Amino acid sequence: MTENCIAVGLLFLQKPDWVFLFRSVYKTVPDCEPCRPLQRSPIEGFYLAGDYTKQKYLASMEGAVLSGKLCAQAIVQDYELLVNRGQRKLAETSLV
Repeated sequence: MTENCIAVGLLFLQKPDWVFLFRSVYKTVPDCEPCRPLQRSPIEGFYLAGDYTKQKYLASMEGAVLSGKLCAQAIVQDYELLVNRGQRKLAETSLV
């Protein structure tokens, strides 16, 4: 660390346009991949996006972007199913 660095918690600011965040990536250890959730959760209509989800880039901006795309694809794939179920539920409640 140089004299012109400012420590803020775990952040060290060296220049106004550089930020170093230590421990900002996942530690790659064996057998952790199965723990990462898919974008389509087990809860119907609930989706996840972020670098922590299952995709090919571990803890990176690219992974977050790819996860967002995968999440959007899952939503589009499930859209008709969710709409049909919603209409069916609405029809059932209106008959009661």
